[in-house]
Parts: sequence; C-alpha cells; structure tokens
Amino acid sequence: MIATIRRNVKYGADLIKIYATGRTSQIDPATMEPLCAFSVEEIKLIVDEAKRWGKDVASHAYGGQGARNSVLGGVYSLEHGMLLDDETLKLMVERGTYWCPTLSVYIAEGPLGMTEMRKRIIPLHKATFQKAMKMGVKIAFGTDVGAYEHGTSAREFVKMVEYGMKPMDAIRSATVTASELIRMEREIGTIEPGKYADIIATDGNPIDDIRAITRVVFVMKDGKTYKGLVH
Repeated sequence: MIATIRRNVKYGADLIKIYATGRTSQIDPATMEPLCAFSVEEIKLIVDEAKRWGKDVASHAYGGQGARNSVLGGVYSLEHGMLLDDETLKLMVERGTYWCPTLSVYIAEGPLGMTEMRKRIIPLHKATFQKAMKMGVKIAFGTDVGAYEHGTSAREFVKMVEYGMKPMDAIRSATVTASELIRMEREIGTIEPGKYADIIATDGNPIDDIRAITRVVFVMKDGKTYKGLVH
C-alpha cells in the first residue's frame, strides 16, 4: 500500500483515493452491509503515508465497518455513503470528515437500468442525507459523473433540494464547501478580489427554483467568457 501511494505521488497524483468497501454488487442483500476492505490500522497507514507527501485521502465507502474504519483511520473525505449509520455520522461530525453523497448516480438512467439493489439504496440514501444535514456533517457537492452522462451533473442540485437541503446550501456545497474540501478556498469557491473569476449565470433564480441551475446561459472561467456575451 505504501509503494502504491508513492507510485501515484511520483506520477503526479493530487489525491489518494481508496475503496474501503466493495461495489454495490458486494453489498449483502440480507443485511445491506457493504464488504469491508480495510482495517482501521491499514487505513491509518495509508493516511499517514499520504500526509507525509502532503496528500489527502478520500474513501469510497458505502457504510458499515468499512466507512467507520475510514473515519477512525483519518480519511479527509468519504464518498457515496448511502448506508452510513448514526455512529459513523456522529464520528464524521466530531472529526470534521467531509461527505460527498453523490445522490443522483444511483437513480439509474440509460442502459444500466434500475436494479433491485438500486431500488433499495435510494430511500436509504435519502434518509442518510437528511440525518447528515440535521447532525451537521460537512456535505460537499459530488456527482460521480462518468457513471452517467457528462454535462448533466447539475441534476445533483435538484436532488439535494428535493431531499430537504436549502437551495443556497446546495449551491454553497458546490462552491465554498467544495473549495475547502480540495484545500483551494484561497483561490476558488467565492467571488471576491484575488480569486479566479469562475462565474456562471442562469436563466432564472436558483434560490427560487433550483432547476434554474440546469439552465446555464453564461460561463466565465479564469476571467475568460466561454458562453454568453458580456455587455
């Protein structure tokens, strides 16, 4: 594991990501317990070596022991987490662990279809998301796009709001909180002097209707306009 981290760092990795639980096909259908891949001690070893190189560790973890071990082992963020229990959510609040819930990716569209496991995951994911908000978990916007079509990831905002998050909090999860997660809050995440001029404008006010954020009419990146006109 140490050799793998060093190899990734050598070839330019900015972040180390581990699979602390298996894939959806490795969730026990009787107990909904995901396959646990690492012990706490193994994750601590990974985190310590990554820190030595100035890298954070993100953990693909659905829930159960694998997710709990990830938090106890010191990972910086946890991805997916649709089966997180109250104990793990509490630990995440105590330790400041970020969570990228990726709600939309399990609501299958296209050739994969909706499997029986996905049907079971969706309501559990919603309940976990709502508990995490109430408990104060740091929720950062994430989509797992690539598992579905690029260019459609704004639908994650819609799902977050449908599940009870305030529109402005959903937007902040993708700007302020996300910039903190990737440790770039001094460069991006807010519109203010000295930061990259990364700005969008939408057709409609997303605070009134979050779906407006799927209708982008203007895009500026690093001060350069890529979509729309500047008057």
